[in-house]
Amino acid sequence: MTWKLQLPASAKQVFFAFSVVFAALWLAPAQGELSRSKLSVHFIARYTAGGRQIVSAGPRLIKVLDLGEDMRRAVREYKRLYPNGVVVLRIYTPIRYSRRDMPEERALHFWENVLWPPLSRLPEAERRLIDYLEGPNEGDTTPTWESLDDARWFARFWTALAPLMRRHGFRPCVGSIAVGNPGGSPEEVEAKFAAFAPALRVAKQLDGAWSYHAYTIRYTTNADEEIWYSLRYRKLHEI
Repeated sequence: MTWKLQLPASAKQVFFAFSVVFAALWLAPAQGELSRSKLSVHFIARYTAGGRQIVSAGPRLIKVLDLGEDMRRAVREYKRLYPNGVVVLRIYTPIRYSRRDMPEERALHFWENVLWPPLSRLPEAERRLIDYLEGPNEGDTTPTWESLDDARWFARFWTALAPLMRRHGFRPCVGSIAVGNPGGSPEEVEAKFAAFAPALRVAKQLDGAWSYHAYTIRYTTNADEEIWYSLRYRKLHEI
């Protein structure tokens, strides 16, 4: 499984991809210098000896799930070794919203009940170590891509949530789009993603990012096939 992140920059957009992959660690940089590799790690629950090896290699980005002690330790160690490295945080929640809900109200609810409580318990110095903050993951919490109305709801939700993140010192990482989404015919894909575009514009204005989970099914090197899976973000760029 890989994860694709688009980061707006002044000259051009920069992409980072990361996965739980141990290859290319020979690209380890000198102390404090970030690796040239685009490979890194998504930490979930545990900070193992293997994880510490990856951190010591200086990946340009790491992602952590939740704020357990191991995850906090990984972030602190990474930023101590590589202050210019990028940390992305996702907070898990089982909460589910409906299209009948007002997306702006649910964005505020998500901030006040899912994101801010664990973040507020961190020492301020640790909060400053987190660069990008994610929101709902792969449509688990919100209406997302089932219909054009869902895509519009999702855009309104993120248009309200992203400024809340930025106001509290975090750069928003919007989308967390599951592989192969948005689905449908080429015309439906274009319409759904165009409906989500306002959220992307807000994220860009806030110096944020958007993410597409670029894993795959068959692990091929055939770009014509992978354009529907690991490379699908390229199709979204064309819209």
